[in-house]
Amino acid sequence: MPVAQTSSRDLIDRLNDMRRDPINEVALRAIQNEAEAIKATDALGAYTVLGGIACLRGDTKAMHEAHQKALRLAPRDIVANINYASSLLYSGLIADALEWFRRTHTLAPHDPVILNALIETLAGVGRYREAQQLLPEWEHLNPQQPRLDTGLIQEGSRFLNTIGISDDEQQDVTQTIVAALAPSGKRSAGDVIRIMQEDGVGDFWLERLVHVPHVSPEEVVNLNEAAAEKIVAMPNESIREHIIVRYTSSTPDGH
Repeated sequence: MPVAQTSSRDLIDRLNDMRRDPINEVALRAIQNEAEAIKATDALGAYTVLGGIACLRGDTKAMHEAHQKALRLAPRDIVANINYASSLLYSGLIADALEWFRRTHTLAPHDPVILNALIETLAGVGRYREAQQLLPEWEHLNPQQPRLDTGLIQEGSRFLNTIGISDDEQQDVTQTIVAALAPSGKRSAGDVIRIMQEDGVGDFWLERLVHVPHVSPEEVVNLNEAAAEKIVAMPNESIREHIIVRYTSSTPDGH
């Protein structure tokens, strides 16, 4: 009896689930074999999947090549574009990822999934002002679904305006956080952002706790020293005085 061929959407969903977990090479090889098998009937989907696989393996060159092959087949395909954006972000290429998330939103301005991905990414890299500008669009598309990150976005915008830090400079801080992890191959398991004000009326601070699982106390110390060295060298004094970055070996839920 013929076996139904796996669809590229199924493979993409399985890959996206793997982005949140430790990489399983056996599972990746299985997905790769299935992607190769559908090239003749769904080259667009197959190359999109292969780009995601290369991303998870840390092969940036192969990631670009596969995703770009998909996009040459269908430059305006939403699934191909958003998956390239996601791979760029996962690879730590923040500026490129943002460009591609914005491009995808331009292609599908009324798609709430794409808009949500763009807002989440902007907020995640600290571009709170740009994220805040998109909140009215979200409210228009999803009037019955308030965002959980609205408070952080609004508070973050107020912080940046008060302290005098641009979205570009805040994005540079995020890139510094990612770059410090790159040599070890480690990834953040999630950040916790806290914006504090002394006695409710004094100076503001933004504290960013970066949770990195499976690292030793010595590695945490080295990460904190590497990030601090980069941040101290940034030209805007406000960054040095009002932004605190700390790596921890726990996860956001405390484990």
